[in-house]
Amino acid sequence: MTDKEIMDGVLAEFANMAAIPRPSNCERQISNFLKERALSFGCDVIQDEKHNLIIDKQAAPGCENWPRVILQAHMDMVCVAKEGVVYNPVTSPIKIINDGEYLRADGTSLGADDGIGVSAIMYLLQQDFQHGPIRAIFTVDEEQGMSGAKALDYCEPHTCDFNYELGEQNSQRI
Repeated sequence: MTDKEIMDGVLAEFANMAAIPRPSNCERQISNFLKERALSFGCDVIQDEKHNLIIDKQAAPGCENWPRVILQAHMDMVCVAKEGVVYNPVTSPIKIINDGEYLRADGTSLGADDGIGVSAIMYLLQQDFQHGPIRAIFTVDEEQGMSGAKALDYCEPHTCDFNYELGEQNSQRI
């Protein structure tokens, strides 16, 4: 698979997300969409009462004892529009403009924070490759109060065997 094919796949996932309005505290529709999509890939999905999602992809055959990887992103977005642009963040989709080099939105915020993170994870969950168990955690309301992350059931083990944070020089075993 080429880098272009991967990028095209991630951007196709992002276009799906851009069609669904998702301001903070209005993530039910995007959560339901992502849930059904993940189920169609053969993943196990838990959706809580806040509409957070926990998506599990089983390990590839022969990789069951590999460490579990957890990927996290949030579904909501900051919703702003230029003065004079007719835009309702609860009902209006984002109109993406792709000039071949950059993505931007037509008069509104793009929603790439963190729609591109969700899109990359959803793309990954569809791929066939050698991997241990993968868990995706998609939370709601990151932009306004973190109520989704705060509501996660911490009795459910969201542990992984190895933690790596982008920007950190040292990883640590947890």
